[in-house]
Amino acid sequence: MLAKTRGIVLNYIKYSETSIIAKIYTQNFGMQTYIVNGVRTHNKKQSQKISLFQPLTLVDLVVYYYPDTNRMSRIKEIKCYHVFEQISTQYPKMAIAFFMAEVLYKVLKEEEPNEGLFNFLQASIFFLDSSQANTTTFHLHFLCKLTYFLGFEPQSAQDVLDELGQYRKNPLPEEIQQELLEGIDFFISQDFEHGAIPFSANTRKRLTNTLLDFYNLHVATFYPIKSLEVFREIND
Repeated sequence: MLAKTRGIVLNYIKYSETSIIAKIYTQNFGMQTYIVNGVRTHNKKQSQKISLFQPLTLVDLVVYYYPDTNRMSRIKEIKCYHVFEQISTQYPKMAIAFFMAEVLYKVLKEEEPNEGLFNFLQASIFFLDSSQANTTTFHLHFLCKLTYFLGFEPQSAQDVLDELGQYRKNPLPEEIQQELLEGIDFFISQDFEHGAIPFSANTRKRLTNTLLDFYNLHVATFYPIKSLEVFREIND
């Protein structure tokens, strides 16, 4: 049957000579996989559609939906409902978008709607795209807030370090542990609007590694995050 939904594009892979398989987190159906034909072609009009499948693109969809089956769906109509102002033109924000999309691809598996999660993701993307503030720690805010919707939200930074400490062979130096406690507690308690803390690149790297390790404890096959190296080259 035909159905309408909004969606957030996460990624795509090549399929046959002219087609792709796209992963899109939808408002009405959760995570969905779609075959899209004819977008990898020399036909200029058709090939322009590939831009709609870049990471975090916000799209309106009309899809063929087959509930309770393993049948892969197809897209009848697709259009962007929010044209990026900065994500598509500013390399630091573009790198953050690729990083966020890869994390979401690894953690979002449910094929059922979650209105709260979809609204959070949409609001996060809007903020990233429009904010004039420093966004060097935006991804840390995002990783902390996302845990609430994934079911493993820590109540404090100490919860994070205690869980990770069970698997570490050597305890962290006291100075680094205090740095992580202060940083993670800030990102747990504050909203995006509070902006970035002027952490050094090394501190941001340690905070990112700690939060990704925490995700890896709770999400099977979470690592590796392939976009992380490029993200750091551009944002650190």
